Amino acid sequence: MLALCHLSTGFSQELDEILEAEGFTLISSNDSTSFWLSEYPSSFVLASDAAEAFGGHLATFSSLEENDAVWQALQGVPVIFGLTLQEEWTWVTGEPLSWTKWDTSQPTLNGENSGHLRPNGKWNDVTDDYGGYRWLLEVPMVSGQGGCTHFQACNYDSAVLFENGTCEYVSCHCLEGTIWNENLGGCVGSVSADLDFDGCVGMSDLLNLLSVFGTCAEPELAEWTCGDPLEYQGYDYLTVLIGEQCWFSENLRTEAYANGDEIASHLSEEEWDGAAVGATAVYGDGDLTCYDYAPDLDACGPGQSLSTFGRVYNWHSIADERGLCPTGWQVPSDWDWSVMEQAIGMAPNEAESSGWRGTNEGSQLKSQIGWSSDNGTDSWSFNGLPAGHRHHSGNYFDAAGNAALFWTATELDSERAWFRILSHSESRIQRTPDFKTYGCSVRCIKDPQ
Repeated sequence: MLALCHLSTGFSQELDEILEAEGFTLISSNDSTSFWLSEYPSSFVLASDAAEAFGGHLATFSSLEENDAVWQALQGVPVIFGLTLQEEWTWVTGEPLSWTKWDTSQPTLNGENSGHLRPNGKWNDVTDDYGGYRWLLEVPMVSGQGGCTHFQACNYDSAVLFENGTCEYVSCHCLEGTIWNENLGGCVGSVSADLDFDGCVGMSDLLNLLSVFGTCAEPELAEWTCGDPLEYQGYDYLTVLIGEQCWFSENLRTEAYANGDEIASHLSEEEWDGAAVGATAVYGDGDLTCYDYAPDLDACGPGQSLSTFGRVYNWHSIADERGLCPTGWQVPSDWDWSVMEQAIGMAPNEAESSGWRGTNEGSQLKSQIGWSSDNGTDSWSFNGLPAGHRHHSGNYFDAAGNAALFWTATELDSERAWFRILSHSESRIQRTPDFKTYGCSVRCIKDPQ
């Protein structure tokens, strides 16, 4: 039992020291609870177990105001929190939702049954076993007397703030011949085939079963269309239809090829420069020189740059036969980009030329935020963010806030491949080749039918 407490908050001093030693960072606290950010990513399942071991639970928010206050304190770090889908969405403490803050087109309910707080402060659903995000622990104030904190228990007591193992569920919920089922949150027959709950399996149970046999119908799944989010390796990518092409409207952020094999990452300057295989990085990785021109964002902080800009890749990762994009999708070719440019207004002869081309097509693709100057109109919801690049020599990151560089899948020769550039000082789009060891952003495009 932890007994030594801070006078100002009532939280266990010993527990605070343990959490700090385990790499947790205190995000915020009030008179009843404190929120701690884990140092390392984890899945919802493992994080839930760890939270209980520390005497708390995955973070829940009593109000929209508390949600937004914690989000502000997180400063854009995406986290797993205490939202779970049982028969319906509820907090991990068992308390029902009285308000929500789902992001656009969320939840997808595509086998995703736990909560993720996005960098924009809104909710997304992810799978229980996805381990790509850090998690938020909530530790209640230490009280002098424990009790039952489970919302559905018969002896639930809202006045106590930590569980002492005394919860019981039968006395007020279950009739004779039934028992409490924790997973279902209700009473079931004490024998699985006891359908009339009389304590034994008899003829009436068989008749009940036969009366409903064959009535199950396969659930109808809504058909995916372009514009819906697309889940890939634990992340929901926004999509957009431009002309007759379906594009990701976010930069790719996967750390693995489509078959699950890991892409080489965290490469040193020498390893990146000499790589003849696929490699990826997050802007600001390691102790390399890093230039930041992005307003209102620590672009050289890998946590913020990943959540905002995604990852950068060398061209060898695009050429790898294992593929970067989901099944049915591909990295767009130089020709695919030209088709899209014509769809948004560029003349055909310009779309096939090199250098800066068109009139205002670049502004149409640029995002409305994030640029050091001349934000775009984002007329097509392409959301072209200025993610910058890793230099082909591998020794520095540059141009975050000033430029967006997108690889195509088309090579020019053994050393160079084509890519597109959007710039803070240009309303046009540049088509140019450069060294395959540059680290640039990647978008996916749906395979033509």
